[in-house]
Amino acid sequence: MSIHKAHKLLFLWFIFQLIFVVALYYYTEEQVHNIYIESKKDEISKVMTMVHHHAESIIKESANDSMEARKQTEQKIVDYFEGFHIGDLYFWVNDHNAIARVHPRDKVLGQFQNSYLRHMKQLESNPLFFETRLNVNPVTDELQVKINGIMLLDPWKWVVGYGSYIDKSRIVEKTMLLMIIPVAGLLLCNAFIILYVRRMTNSQTS
Repeated sequence: MSIHKAHKLLFLWFIFQLIFVVALYYYTEEQVHNIYIESKKDEISKVMTMVHHHAESIIKESANDSMEARKQTEQKIVDYFEGFHIGDLYFWVNDHNAIARVHPRDKVLGQFQNSYLRHMKQLESNPLFFETRLNVNPVTDELQVKINGIMLLDPWKWVVGYGSYIDKSRIVEKTMLLMIIPVAGLLLCNAFIILYVRRMTNSQTS
């Protein structure tokens, strides 16, 4: 094989590797993203199952026909859900009139929520469902993808949501770690190929 042809093949090999690495990165990132989403859903589901059981217990234990008793129980429920607010992890609650009763942003409290009817329709067939949407993070004030788990407090028809923001940096970090082995393998392969081409070039020029 001529030196010119060897160099041409080497160049094409490097181009192929570049395309391969880029494609592999995006494929790996997609897989990591999907696994991350599923793990978040599982985490959210466990938290919501526990909280749902406790909240309905509070309602049943305080069952009373008087308006005053109902108001006191509603405040207990509001306080209960507000107690889970840690950083950008929080519950939001809309009552049977689609009014926000629990939310990390004060300006949202007491406001009519258009999402109530949409959520109620979904909850007719699913006691717990997930919704992935762009949402303003109350801590950073930035738009981020958020997974919301949404359930119904059946006795009152209150819609309760709890979610987690997707940490893109963690997905990228995990993807990069998974890319180390294949990239290292390619670099090692390239080292052997370059060494071979150099030896062939030296033997033809000497």
